[in-house]
Amino acid sequence: MSETKQLLEMLRHSNPAVRRFALQRLGEAGDRTAILELRRATEDDDAGVASQAEKSLYLLLQRSTVGVGPTERVVSIPGSVAGKPADIFEVDSLKAAGRALLRPHAARMAREVAGSDPALARACAAALGKVRDPDFIPALVAGLGHEDRRSECAYALAGFDEPVATRALLALLDAADRSAVRLGCFALGSNRQPEVTRRLVSLLMHPDPEVRADVVFALGECADAQVARKLAPLLDDRSDQVVLRTLAALKKLADPELQGAVLARLPRTRSDKIRATLVGSLAGAQAEPRLLAALERAVQDTDTRVRANAIEVIGSLACPREDKVRLLNHVREDRNNRVMANLAIAMGPIDPLHSLRVLSEMLNSGDKWERASAVYAAGFIREQRVALWLANIFMFEEDADVLRNTVSSLSRFRGHDISEQLVKALRHHNPAVRSGSARVLGALGDRVGREALVHALELENDASVKTDILGALSKLCDASHIPAIATVLKDSSPKVQARGLEALEQIGSVEILPLVEPFLSSLDPRVKANAARALWKLGQLDVAAVLGGMLHSPNSPEVRSAVYALGELGDTLEVISDLRHYYLLASALRARTREPSPGAVDGAAPTPAPRILADLLDAELPLRHIYAGRYPEAINTLQAYLQSNPHSLPANFLVGDLYRRLENLELALKHLEACRGTSESFVNLDLHLASVRAGLNDTSGSIHHYLAALRSKLEIVEGMLASAQELLRHERVGDASLLLKALVQQVPIDAKIHFKIGVQLLNNGIYEEALTHLFKALMADPKDVRILLQLGVLMARLGQGMVLQKIHDWIVELVGADDPIAREARKLLDASLESSGGEETRDIG
Repeated sequence: MSETKQLLEMLRHSNPAVRRFALQRLGEAGDRTAILELRRATEDDDAGVASQAEKSLYLLLQRSTVGVGPTERVVSIPGSVAGKPADIFEVDSLKAAGRALLRPHAARMAREVAGSDPALARACAAALGKVRDPDFIPALVAGLGHEDRRSECAYALAGFDEPVATRALLALLDAADRSAVRLGCFALGSNRQPEVTRRLVSLLMHPDPEVRADVVFALGECADAQVARKLAPLLDDRSDQVVLRTLAALKKLADPELQGAVLARLPRTRSDKIRATLVGSLAGAQAEPRLLAALERAVQDTDTRVRANAIEVIGSLACPREDKVRLLNHVREDRNNRVMANLAIAMGPIDPLHSLRVLSEMLNSGDKWERASAVYAAGFIREQRVALWLANIFMFEEDADVLRNTVSSLSRFRGHDISEQLVKALRHHNPAVRSGSARVLGALGDRVGREALVHALELENDASVKTDILGALSKLCDASHIPAIATVLKDSSPKVQARGLEALEQIGSVEILPLVEPFLSSLDPRVKANAARALWKLGQLDVAAVLGGMLHSPNSPEVRSAVYALGELGDTLEVISDLRHYYLLASALRARTREPSPGAVDGAAPTPAPRILADLLDAELPLRHIYAGRYPEAINTLQAYLQSNPHSLPANFLVGDLYRRLENLELALKHLEACRGTSESFVNLDLHLASVRAGLNDTSGSIHHYLAALRSKLEIVEGMLASAQELLRHERVGDASLLLKALVQQVPIDAKIHFKIGVQLLNNGIYEEALTHLFKALMADPKDVRILLQLGVLMARLGQGMVLQKIHDWIVELVGADDPIAREARKLLDASLESSGGEETRDIG
C-alpha cells in the first residue's frame, strides 16, 4: 500500500491525534490525489483536525503548483463587450501594474535602507521584502553589509525568486561571522534550488553546533526527500539541539527510515529531553513488535515527559485493543498530571468509563495544573457530559492557565447547550472569560453566536475583550453587520480601531469605503496600515500616493507607519489571483494595463464636444490673476469677454464667484443667476447661490438652492448609476465594479436608512411615509427594539392605542420590563390611555 493510501486510511481513525498527523503528512507529501479527502476533512467534527485539514489543503495546493509557467498562471476577469471573448489577464501583469504604482515610494525606501537611522532602515527593508520589486534587490544586497539591518535585508531577499538574491544569501554561508552564517541558513530555508541544498549539505559537519542545528532546520524546509539520508547520522550528534532539529527535519521530509532510526537510537539515549522527543516522534508509526517493546519500556520510564509521550503514541497506533490495554495498564495509577491527561485521551476509545473517571478526578483537584491538564484532555473526548463539565468550569474558574486550556477544548465541541453557555459567558465579570467565549463562538461559527457577539460588542468596555469579539466577528459577519462593527471605530484605543478595520476589510464590501477613509490619516501604524490595505483591496489605488507623500514627513513615527503600510500594499499583490477578496483591486489594476477608450461603452457612436467645452476654450480665462488673488483684474478681463458673449457659463460663474469672495453679494447674485438654465446638475452653482442668498437674509431662497444642489447631486448619481448598469449590460463587470465603488463613496449604502428616514419623517409629522419606512426597517431587523419604540410613538400620535399596547408587549417580551426602552414604551402607553380615557378612539387605517 502506498504512503498516500495509508495516510488516507488513517483519516478514518477514531483518535483525532491520528487524523491530525495523517493530514499533516498529506499536506507535506504534495500528492494532488488527496485533495478531495482533505476538503472533506475540513468539515471534521474535531476543530483541531478541521484546522489542520485547511492548512494541509493550502500547503498541498501551493506545492502542487510549483513549476507552473507564468503563461499558465492566469486570471479570467470579465471585461469584454457581449459577443466578444472575455479578456484574460496574467496575474504577473496585474502584479507589475501594482508594483509600478508602488515603485516611486519603494525607491525612497530603498535609499533609506543605506541611511543613518537603523530602525527606519530595518522597517524599509522589511517593506521592500513585501513589495518584491526586483529593481530594489541591489539596495537589499548592500544592506547585508550593515550588521544592524542585516537580518531584515536577508529575510527580504529570501522572498525573491531571482539568482542575484540567491547568490547574495549564499555568500553569507562563507562569512567568517558565525551570526551571518546562521542568518544565511534561516534565510535559505525555503529555497529549493539544487545549488542551495548542495551548499547547505556541505555545512552539516560545521564545528559550531548552533550552525549545524540551523543547517538541519534549513534542509528540513527544502522538501527534498533525498536529503534525509544525509541528516539521519546526526541523530547521534553530541549536541542535543542538533538531534532535536534533526528529528523535526526527518519528520517533515517523511523519511521512511525514521522509525527504525529512532528505535535504534532510544536504548543508548541518556538525555531525558532527547528520549522524550524521540518517543514523541513515533506518533502514527507502524505497529510492529520492536515498537511495542520500546513503548512498554517508555511507559515505565523515570521521566514524566517520556511516559506522557509514550501514552500519546499508544493512543495513535492502529493496533489491536488488547495491545493498547496491556501497554496502558502500566500507567493507570500514575499521578503526574500530564500522564493522567494523555491516559484519559488514549483510554477514551477503548475504556470510556475509566477515561471519564480519570478526568473527573483531575477536574475536581485543588491543583490548578491538574485542572489545566484535565480541561485540555477533555477536548479530545467526545462525550456530552464532558462538554457540560467544561462549560461549567468555564463559568466559575478564575485561573488564567485553566481558562486558556478550557477555551481551546470548548472550541472542539458543537451543540446548542454549549453555544448557550458561551453566550452567557459573554456577560461574565471576568474579562478573560468574555474574551475566551468570543474566540470560541468565532470558531463555532453559528448564527446564534454571531448575533450574541454583535450585541456584546455594543455593551463591552474592555479594549482587550473588544478586540477578541471583533476577531471572532471578522470570521462570521457580512455586509449587514457593517453598522454594528463601525461603532468601534470611534473607540479611543488604536488596537480596537485596528481590529475593527480588519473586520471591515474581511467583509470587503464597497459600503466600508467612507468608514475606512478617515483612518488613512491615523498616526498609529497598525491603524493606518489596516485602513490603507482595506482601501487598496477595494481598488483605491491613490492610497499609494497618499502614503508616499507621508514618507517626506519630518515626523519619524509617521514615516515609519507609512513604510509599514506600503509594505502591506505590496503584500496584497502576492494573492491578487484570489478574486473573491481582491476583485476590485484586480479590476483597478487591469484598468491601468489597457489603452484608454474614447467611449463609455465599446461601439458607442462618438458624440460632439459639448457647448460648455467650446465656450471654455474660446474664453480667455484669467486664471493667473485668480491664482495670484488679483480679483479686480480678473473681473475686468471677464467683463470684457461678457460684452460679446453675455450668456457664457464659465465667464458668468467666475465673475459671480469673484464678487462673492469680495462680498459684493448683489453683483454676485446677478451673474450667478445668469448661469441658471445654461447647465444642469451643477452643484457648485446652487451652493454659491444658497450662500449668497443667505448673506442677503433670503432664508427661503437659500434653502431652495441648497435643495437644488442636493437634487443636482442626485441627478449626477443617477447618471453614474445608469452608466454602471449599461457597463454591466455589456458584461464590462470590472469597469462596473469600479464605478460602483465611486458611487458608494458619493452615496454610502446605509443598512439603517429606512429607520433613520422614518424617524425624521415622524418628527416632521409625515406619518404615512414614516410608517412605511419604519415597517421596512422592522422587517430588516425584527429584533431592534428601537424601531418598535418609534413605531409606538407613531401609533400614539395616530391614536392607535390597541396597536401601541401590542408593541409595548413585544418590547417587554424581547428585553424585559426593566429595560429603559420598555419603560419608555410603558410611558407612551400610559399617556395614550390617559388621553383616550382608557378606550380606543380610532380604527387602524
